Amino acid sequence: MTFSIIHWVLILAVWFPAFAGTAKEATVITPVTIALEWFLNPHHAPLIIAQTKGYFADEGLAVSFYPANGSQEGCRQAIQGSVDFAVTHEPQVLIFNAKGMPLETVAVMIPETIEVILSTTPLEKGKTSLRGKTIAHGSSGAGSLTFSVMQQFLKSQNITTDDVTVIMAKNCLVTGFIAGTIDVVFNIYRTYQMHDIKKHMKQPFYAYELKDFGVPPFASMVIACGARVAADVKNKMKRALQRAMDYIHANPEEAFDVIRQFRAE
Repeated sequence: MTFSIIHWVLILAVWFPAFAGTAKEATVITPVTIALEWFLNPHHAPLIIAQTKGYFADEGLAVSFYPANGSQEGCRQAIQGSVDFAVTHEPQVLIFNAKGMPLETVAVMIPETIEVILSTTPLEKGKTSLRGKTIAHGSSGAGSLTFSVMQQFLKSQNITTDDVTVIMAKNCLVTGFIAGTIDVVFNIYRTYQMHDIKKHMKQPFYAYELKDFGVPPFASMVIACGARVAADVKNKMKRALQRAMDYIHANPEEAFDVIRQFRAE
């Protein structure tokens, strides 16, 4: 029996299937881990869209998300190399770099400052109406932006931490403020948490921008990485997230449905 070239190709494909695929099929998949600064929430929309729409996969990235106990922890993990990327805010990157701990912003997901300070009483510069009150925050530790803002905030009210009770209430910021056990609350996002408070709060409250206390505007949500992440992986991450953000801007209603279904799974 005479074998043609086609017969030999078929035989080789059976015995050596690795050589039968195309170059595209042999694309190397890179596992990538991303530490979230908190549990999955609407601020992570570009990540969710990039995952569900296959933008990460198109770049050859197999992405996994891990919740961290605050952006500081996630950034430390990225610097140490235990994760590849971390979700954080712009000032946190500057804080770590100032400490000699290299951290690079790869992509900006939310360029605006979306945190606000809420108070059950109106605040006026130079007044000491908060003396004896309880102030809560959701920061992950000393040395963070929140602690710096808090010091500046207290100074504007002519008081110190000795004049108030400061507590860390990461998972109870909204419920504690609504219940009246917290008088002033930091780290509230006006994008969704403040809507919950408006819906359920019985007594009046007052919202203040961080810039009201001298804090310059900053990007509230960025993706950062340590020095160990390869340049091509950073570029792939940037391209995938840019596609996701373009999709969100062009298709806001469809994007909302995708995010809602993803969170429900």
